[in-house]
Amino acid sequence: MGRRDLAGLARRVDAVYTELTNLQRELVAAVRGGQADAPFELRERAEAVIAGMEAAQAGLAVGRLSRPEAEAAALRARVLALPLDPNLLMAAMRAQPRRYAFPLLAEALRLAIDEDALEALADCSLGELLSAPRGMGQSTARRLLAHFEVGPDDTPPDLDRAALSRVIDGLHAAATELPDGVGLRARHAGRKPRVDGIGEARVVLDAWTAGVESSELYAPARQAAAHDGWPDDAVEVTEALCGFTEFTLAPALLLEWEPVAALGAPDERLGAIRVLRSDWWNRHEREWRELALLLDWLSDAMKTAAKARRLLDGPEAAWGSSTPLALSRTCARRCGQFLSAWEPQHVLPLLNQLPPAPGSDAPEPPEPGEA
Repeated sequence: MGRRDLAGLARRVDAVYTELTNLQRELVAAVRGGQADAPFELRERAEAVIAGMEAAQAGLAVGRLSRPEAEAAALRARVLALPLDPNLLMAAMRAQPRRYAFPLLAEALRLAIDEDALEALADCSLGELLSAPRGMGQSTARRLLAHFEVGPDDTPPDLDRAALSRVIDGLHAAATELPDGVGLRARHAGRKPRVDGIGEARVVLDAWTAGVESSELYAPARQAAAHDGWPDDAVEVTEALCGFTEFTLAPALLLEWEPVAALGAPDERLGAIRVLRSDWWNRHEREWRELALLLDWLSDAMKTAAKARRLLDGPEAAWGSSTPLALSRTCARRCGQFLSAWEPQHVLPLLNQLPPAPGSDAPEPPEPGEA
């Protein structure tokens, strides 16, 4: 999203216009030259641009698509055409997280079955295909294929219809959540995480990166989560992530943030955020309403982090249905969602500040009852 930089937006539109103009000139020259078919590379470029424009127009007609959704729609229109191109399918898989890549692969397999075109994928092993999306590794792909009861070296033509149907259905389900024992939770297999969050820093960092999964920032966020220097316990990691979101990301990215930053007490900052959110939402323009929704994630993260600390420092008998670990994961996911809303160029320099150094400038965690 980034700041409302009209000059930057104008430059990007101008670059697109220039590309379209050059493409039009090449197509006109090919037609006037009497070529029966445009050169392959030229046709590929033209078809890709048309697919992208059609996806964008569809998004404007039925409701705004996010950037990853628009890219996924454009790639889907480009890839799901006969004859199936395995190289194009693999490239499209690598360009997206599994949320979009797995449904694309499932639809490609369904198309190949319906059109008797499975042999087009004879050189693609299932292990290669399932490990291609961003955020998927070979070990995770192997565990997922074992869950589907097929092997990583199998190719689509090797499987019978029952196995193919299992894979297709499983890909749609795994797009949103990997089965138990397959994904990030597999590292905790055999034990139940402590509900007080002691020693469970990795569970919270996994939740944070899961909140960024649909964004181009997923890989940089995972790198930041893998750095040394994070606290060991879930609530402390939650406070670090929430502090980074409120005191590093928000001042650098959100407009009109100065009045909020000037307040010291957490309850005062939350009150100021509510006022700012109402103001932005009532401006009615789409950009301001998007920013208002970001404030919902931020305020929810702040309140959840404060509650996690309050429960941890209080008697376990008073926890009720909530636990410090569950609240920490919720807060981390909200922080990840807030991060995922921004363009990489605005955020990547800030991610270098994670994990935050001990004794950073962020205010101390609120005392119980302050937020």
